[in-house]
Amino acid sequence: MLPPGFAGREPERQALADASQKAVTGVRETRLAWSATAPSGDVTAEGWIAPVSDPYRSSHGQICRDVRQALVRNEQAMAQELSLCREELVSGAAIWTIPHWP
Repeated sequence: MLPPGFAGREPERQALADASQKAVTGVRETRLAWSATAPSGDVTAEGWIAPVSDPYRSSHGQICRDVRQALVRNEQAMAQELSLCREELVSGAAIWTIPHWP
């Protein structure tokens, strides 16, 4: 789930996604800061993400981890907690995504 107002904000979405992939494998309660900048160099959004649980196996069999993320954009702050689950790719790599179970 993207924070409100992130639709169509690709550089900000990418910065948050990159930080999420790094933070989800980090030490519990350790914040990883991120920021997105405009071509002018101005910061357009910034925040942090931190794992708040140890990895666990979901009822659907995936390895998951709960994270907390916070961001500031246009002087408005928000925070949310969500689960990210490891998705194995055909290439053998893996990414962490928001689960979409039936």
